[in-house]
Amino acid sequence: MDNSGRYSLHKLVESDDNLEELCEFFAGGGDPNHNVVGDNTLLHIAAQSYKLNEKVVQKLINAGADIDLSTNVGHTPLQFAVMSRNCGAVQALIKAGAQINVQNSFGRTALHYAVKTCHPRRQPPHFHRMHAVRCAPDKWIMKRLLDHDNTNINPVDSEGETPLMWAVKYEYLNAVKTLLKSGANPSIPNQKGQN
Repeated sequence: MDNSGRYSLHKLVESDDNLEELCEFFAGGGDPNHNVVGDNTLLHIAAQSYKLNEKVVQKLINAGADIDLSTNVGHTPLQFAVMSRNCGAVQALIKAGAQINVQNSFGRTALHYAVKTCHPRRQPPHFHRMHAVRCAPDKWIMKRLLDHDNTNINPVDSEGETPLMWAVKYEYLNAVKTLLKSGANPSIPNQKGQN
C-alpha cells in the first residue's frame, strides 16, 4: 500500500466482505468518485471485480458514484462489468440507469464486450482453453443488454465492426442467433467492405 491508501481503497470495493469498511469510508467523508488508479474510480474498480460485490456496487451507486463516468479511453463502469462478467454489477448499473450505448475510444459498446472479451490484465499466466470461457459470450449479460429498450443492436466500432460481426468472426453461433433474433443487421459492411 502506498501513502495515499490506494491499495486499501482498491481492495475495499472488490468484495461484499468489505461492505462495512466501505460504509465507514463514506461516513468519514469519502468521495465515491475518487480516482483510485489512474482515472479509474471506485466504481470502475468494483465493476471489474470477479468476486461477489453487488452490495458494494449498489452502495457506491447510492453514495453518488457517477455510473456513466468514462476513463481516458472511454470505458464506463458498465463496460468494465461486462468485460469482467460481473453479473451483479451489470444488473445494478442497468437498474440505476447506466447508459448502455456509450462508445469508448475504440467505438465499442457494452454489447460488443458481451459478445467477446478477454480482459488483457486478467488472463492467467498460462492461458489455457479452459480460460476461453471468460472470453466467450455471456448469454445472461447479452439478454440484459438486449432487453433494454434503448439498446443499439448495431453499433459500429472504429474498425467498422458490429457485435454481430464479432460473433461471426469468433464463431459464437449462439451469440449470432441471439443477435439476429433481436434484430441485428447482417448487411452492415465493415471498413473492408465485408459483412
